[in-house]
Amino acid sequence: MLVRRFKKEDAIKASNVIKKTLLTTNKKDYPKKTIDALIFFNKPKKLIERSKITKLFVAVDKDVILGIGGYEDDHLQCFFVNPSFHKKGIGQKIFDRVIKDMTKEGYKKIYSNSTRYAEKFYEKNGFKKIKKETSPFLDTKITYIVMFKKL
Repeated sequence: MLVRRFKKEDAIKASNVIKKTLLTTNKKDYPKKTIDALIFFNKPKKLIERSKITKLFVAVDKDVILGIGGYEDDHLQCFFVNPSFHKKGIGQKIFDRVIKDMTKEGYKKIYSNSTRYAEKFYEKNGFKKIKKETSPFLDTKITYIVMFKKL
């Protein structure tokens, strides 16, 4: 498995990983309207657009995208692993690559807006819970757990 920078050619496969994760793993975290908004927000064209600002990485094995994640400024963004491959270290490899890049860029702290499902993953990686927050998101709202880690 290789973790590399996202390319526009990855957009369809990466979007499908995100959609599958949202419809299975995250359906307990959000109402249907929020899931639908998140799927829309992560459509292939939108991922390509976001990748111009957000530094995205994909985990790839034999041309199959297993997961995606990245960062924008000091915030983790777009962390998803295909549910068929959860608990196999893929999210950790993407996370490690992101932290390596952020450290090289001189970041001293990192934030994550986590789901309940991912909260334990972030805690395992040294994040502390700050607060639970709800924000407007497209035509709905989204609730997440704000977490923080010093680098």
